[in-house]
Amino acid sequence: MNPPMRIFWCLALFFTTLLSFGQTQFEKGYFILNNGDSLNCYIKNTDWKYNPDKFKYKFSADDEIRTHGLEDISAFGVEKKFRYEKHLVSIDISDDRTNLLTYDKNPKLEFQTLFLNVLIQGDVTLYEFKKGNTVRFFYRINQEVPTQFIYKRYFVDTEEGVKIAENYFFHQQIYNDLSSEDISEKMIRNTDYNEKDLIKICNLYNKQGNNNIIRRRSSGKTEKFFHLNIKPGAKLTSLTFEDLFNDDPHIEFDKKILLTFGIEAEYILPFNNSKWSVFKEPTYQNYQNSVQANYFETKNGPQYTLLHINYSSIEIPIGVRYYAYLSDTSKLFWNTSLAFPDISMRNAKI
Repeated sequence: MNPPMRIFWCLALFFTTLLSFGQTQFEKGYFILNNGDSLNCYIKNTDWKYNPDKFKYKFSADDEIRTHGLEDISAFGVEKKFRYEKHLVSIDISDDRTNLLTYDKNPKLEFQTLFLNVLIQGDVTLYEFKKGNTVRFFYRINQEVPTQFIYKRYFVDTEEGVKIAENYFFHQQIYNDLSSEDISEKMIRNTDYNEKDLIKICNLYNKQGNNNIIRRRSSGKTEKFFHLNIKPGAKLTSLTFEDLFNDDPHIEFDKKILLTFGIEAEYILPFNNSKWSVFKEPTYQNYQNSVQANYFETKNGPQYTLLHINYSSIEIPIGVRYYAYLSDTSKLFWNTSLAFPDISMRNAKI
């Protein structure tokens, strides 16, 4: 086997091993059958970005992996992390993309059976549904059927041309169904159609009762999705260049250890258990060296000159990082990145 192929297979084996360590773990959970029976199991928690229509589980660590879907299950979850409930709901299927908006301000409702993600559970339960560019929120008072909070963007014609208007009917729904001493009309008017604002409203309503359980996709920790790190480093560097005015145009400087200084900005993608991130790492480096070069030939032999170089630059790699969690306190990661051409500083001299 030639050296390049040997290196390729070694790297392939390394990354395969790394990814096998970092596979999403099965966590202690449960599912509830359509007849109401609840069974304990281990659920593969993939921290779904979009609401799933099935999930993988097994009854013991050594058991075979099985799959359940909407047909058999009424709910499944992992305590203090997430819970999905099956409901037949009337959902607005209007497209939210700006280029596909219409002039109809009314929702385009359709009955669908879905797994809804429980955000708040109490006297009023708040649900979320995500699929592609679609984000919908539902609320359920006591044991009623979940109702969608209605919000829709649509086109309107004005004297200045076509503009985007918004249907805030969910404000009226909050006023009609969730009004309380703690929820004022001003607060309702200032409520946006997002998870944070609707959780706040439902929490205030649930204060009147005795049950207010928050369930989220995460483990309950306050996660930081943006990291800023100082990255000092060193690398072995050499330099060659062509001098057309030199009798020996190929000039090569010796290898030298180059100190670098960078600042890495990393954004953790908020799904798949925070295993993926994107990063950018501007890095400053300065290369100084000297070499004796055969500059031109004379009758008395070659004439040498001493060349000095002082070259500063900024390298800007942009890439993707994958984390493999070995335990709660240790992890490995690997990067793949694209480094753009160095930005030369003005003080570069030869």
